[in-house]
Amino acid sequence: MDEMEEIFQHCLNSYSIEEKKIPVEISKKKATLARDVQDYQKAVAENDKSMIRGYQDIIKEDEYELKTFEEKSSFLREPTKEDFIYRWQQRTEFSQKVARYADESEMLCFHGTDIFGAKHILESGQISSGVDRLGHATSFDPRGKISATNKDTVDTSVGTYMNLTANFLYPAGCLFVVKPKDKTEYDQLSSTGWMIDNVDFKTNPDRLVAIVTTPENIERVNGWAQKSNIDTAKVMNFEGFIKRCKSRNPKDPRGKMQTPEKYSEIEK
Repeated sequence: MDEMEEIFQHCLNSYSIEEKKIPVEISKKKATLARDVQDYQKAVAENDKSMIRGYQDIIKEDEYELKTFEEKSSFLREPTKEDFIYRWQQRTEFSQKVARYADESEMLCFHGTDIFGAKHILESGQISSGVDRLGHATSFDPRGKISATNKDTVDTSVGTYMNLTANFLYPAGCLFVVKPKDKTEYDQLSSTGWMIDNVDFKTNPDRLVAIVTTPENIERVNGWAQKSNIDTAKVMNFEGFIKRCKSRNPKDPRGKMQTPEKYSEIEK
């Protein structure tokens, strides 16, 4: 058994363990919430204003954690070898292909997120920081800003943020490809901590270039996009995005221009 097969078998073995663990964790979180609600009611009965305010914040956090955990865990499913192999292949090849084929003049910015984050981005119609969406931080992104990479640093978005190969018990996430508000913002990416302003593609649909995800997610992501009136033609798999890059930057690795009919002859 080779290393990849061993990893996949480990994922299969972990699935039943994770499946049993989830309801236990949900019960624990519900018990914590119930206990804090009880303490809050006691504070109300005693008219302890400082404790009332404190428990209001605690209960709000309890409810958020419970809801988030339930929603995230709902994506659990048994891993398949097809998805496993596809994701490893893209983790190995995709970033290099983007660096090779994406046209610098397009000024593409990349924002990776897990499937839970992708759902909320599509429901809201914008990529924004947790502080803006929820009133409290869910990442390192400050108010009004989102993390982003460019075509040469996209590996960070793919490898670190979109759960491509971190946990095969859950679907991979999505890579949102967007345009910056202007050239200055794009040119200053590295000097601003690799961040750009929030992107609202409901009011500025042209700024959303693509939503890249795995074949497993296409139907799911299409459904979320359709409900938010987002162009489903922008939902594509990894190969589809590389094909798009090639069609807009028709140079082969030696710098010779290729005619459209030659696109299929460039690296598959």
